[in-house]
Amino acid sequence: MKIRDDILMYAKIAQQDLGYVAGQIEVTSKCFQHCKYCSSWRDKNYNQEMSFKQMIDFVSHHLFKFPAFEHLTLTGGDPQAWRPLDCFLGWWQNERYPDDIDLQISTALARNIKNPKLWRNVIKDLRVSIDASSAEMYQKIRGDNENTTNTVLARLAVLEHPNLAIITTMYPDNIKELTAVLWSLDNLYQKGLKIRKVIVMAGIGVELNDEFWEEWDKTMLWALESLKVPTSFGDSIIETREICNTLGIQTVQCWASKLGFHIKPNGDVYPCCLIGGEAIKVKKEFCIGNIFELNLFDIYKRHQALSYYATQPKICRKICQFKQLQINLAGELANETKLAIP
Repeated sequence: MKIRDDILMYAKIAQQDLGYVAGQIEVTSKCFQHCKYCSSWRDKNYNQEMSFKQMIDFVSHHLFKFPAFEHLTLTGGDPQAWRPLDCFLGWWQNERYPDDIDLQISTALARNIKNPKLWRNVIKDLRVSIDASSAEMYQKIRGDNENTTNTVLARLAVLEHPNLAIITTMYPDNIKELTAVLWSLDNLYQKGLKIRKVIVMAGIGVELNDEFWEEWDKTMLWALESLKVPTSFGDSIIETREICNTLGIQTVQCWASKLGFHIKPNGDVYPCCLIGGEAIKVKKEFCIGNIFELNLFDIYKRHQALSYYATQPKICRKICQFKQLQINLAGELANETKLAIP
């Protein structure tokens, strides 16, 4: 697997133990939708939300102990269902010291935005999930009778966010609608909707059969030839799974856990969003601390980049994704060469 240049740089940061550079926090477990393949809304252990004060304290007293930190993502649940969201965005806009951190929000955009200007000014990167074309499939995948893809697209047109990414997650149910989804997004892009990229992802935690991959490959070839909107089909999904199934991967350490974190609404900290249960079941044995009991910097210093592939092969080797795997492989490379004399 060829390792991307930007990931080689981040791997060196991980190897040098310089601290987190990015992380995401589930500000609420609440959501307006009950997605078919999502476990987050089903997990009663995290049925809560961060308070405004807790988030202010986290940003003010936890994040700024990491000099290289640059990217914070609010997720859920759905951040739009987090009651203090606009208050938090207003605070972020008025304070000077978060300027060095890019704020990202991942949402289904299932409700109208009360303050579009605030969203445009404060949210550096907006990621919106659109997984279906027809109203019937939207309801089936999202468990939402109040919205359709068209209502979400209408909100995006009103918002006019300058840095928008569309996340399209495919399962066996909706893979045949992928062409229609991409076609409608391409039409809007050509009419002026500022879409930075459409990111097509394969669902995690569900079996993807040969028919799925045939449709995936066919649509990918069509998209590359026909669409104007920048479109990315999940990086090397099959290659990632093949590498994770090799015996050699068991000796690779989790360097990605030294670069990022995933925090649940109750303050529990996990080394990545996958084992932290973003839309899939939480792997509680991987919790490394709680920000309401200990500062994140102390949690980081206490945490070691364990060889997770060896100790938990049925978990991490099954769900690890391209970027995490690339960081881990690059981290091993940096670790092997750190004593080399130039």
